[in-house]
Amino acid sequence: RGLGGRKNSEAGKRLRVRLEENVSLVKESLQRVGLDQLEAPGPIVSLHFADEWRAVLLKRQLLAAGIYPPLI
Repeated sequence: RGLGGRKNSEAGKRLRVRLEENVSLVKESLQRVGLDQLEAPGPIVSLHFADEWRAVLLKRQLLAAGIYPPLI
């Protein structure tokens, strides 16, 4: 490998660390406000809502904040 491969590897490591930190922050924040989370692999945040209206409300708030979740 040349230097480019090493650089990409180090950049990839930094991005993975940042992703793990962000996922932890999101999961801790959701837990703090009382949202139930389902176990999910990797950086996936899976939520369970007892009431459909809560899911609709969260979706609206996320979209208003410019966050476009893949599924709600």
